[in-house]
Amino acid sequence: MLAFMARGQTGRRTESDFEGTENLPAQIARRLQERQLSLTLSEQYTSGLLALQLSRAGAPVLASEVVPSQEETLAQTAHWTTERRSNHYAGLALAVSGLENEHLNFALATPDGTYALRVRFSANRYSLAIRQGGLRDDGAKYAAPLA
Repeated sequence: MLAFMARGQTGRRTESDFEGTENLPAQIARRLQERQLSLTLSEQYTSGLLALQLSRAGAPVLASEVVPSQEETLAQTAHWTTERRSNHYAGLALAVSGLENEHLNFALATPDGTYALRVRFSANRYSLAIRQGGLRDDGAKYAAPLA
């Protein structure tokens, strides 16, 4: 662990630094399997990326769909997710809505109820410059900054 932290201070990382670690899709897949829960997904903004990552990790995904972006309220997203869980006899249903007025809707239907969250997605010029103008491990710029 100390060796990992020492390399982290230099900014250089190798593949061996992450050996034995478990990525997020693998953690989700493991937790679903431990609890014997299946999952159904409905994606707009993520365009099937969640289903792809979770399926590759071995998660018990019963069904997934990519739907065209449409305006819907948080209540509509939650209602749709609850119906989807019931229709597919799944343990859990997750929905990610499309980007609307700088907001994304997330809804998770569980046996105990449905939970929904509306989050603000801000991609201002500063945050885009940070993401697109990052540094490689050797410190060289790999993307031109935004004008």
